Amino acid sequence: MMHDIDVLKNYRCATLEIKLLERQLERFSTIGGPDGYANCSLDRISKGTNNREAAALQRAEGFISILEKKKSELCMLTERFEEIMSRVLYPRTRLILRGYYALGMTDEAIAEELNMSTRHVNSQRNQFIRSLEDPKAA
Repeated sequence: MMHDIDVLKNYRCATLEIKLLERQLERFSTIGGPDGYANCSLDRISKGTNNREAAALQRAEGFISILEKKKSELCMLTERFEEIMSRVLYPRTRLILRGYYALGMTDEAIAEELNMSTRHVNSQRNQFIRSLEDPKAA
């Protein structure tokens, strides 16, 4: 069974990967494929690997496949993540943790959003992590 700290780290990692993959897919047209994807017919694409349309189509399909796997991974972690969040006593600390782990925000962005210092945000987050490592420290 995965430790709570690992759940949080994996949740953040999956969140960040999903954001990155979604940004990569945004470079393609709104239908999820490269420019001209809708007009692309595989019959017209030559068998060579140097065809730009074919390469772009394969890249888009690869990103979509990876994105689906990452979303599935995140889904499997969600129940544990929410259980961990339910143990956070203070709402502000919960906001900090959600911002960092679930939304992939930086401490600086969280601090600005909550009108706090970056140092305080970092301190709150690290204090909670220490409490997971040693429940007596909480």
